[in-house]
Amino acid sequence: MIEKSPIAVVGMAGVFPGASSLDRFWKNIVDRVDAVSDIPDDRWIPDQYHREWIPDKAVSRRACLVRDYHFD
Repeated sequence: MIEKSPIAVVGMAGVFPGASSLDRFWKNIVDRVDAVSDIPDDRWIPDQYHREWIPDKAVSRRACLVRDYHFD
């Protein structure tokens, strides 16, 4: 039998649609918040959407998007 060493989680971070913090993310889950929205035109590659499935195209105009996030 392989002996397992204990581990400790010392921190957690993430970027979540509709939530600016981990606490807000969990509250959204508890409150059943719908973070899905229409995809704005500036997020699309030209001609990306198509009503039927074909390779390299999107079949939905809605998504869970992270907004106003600046990676440093």
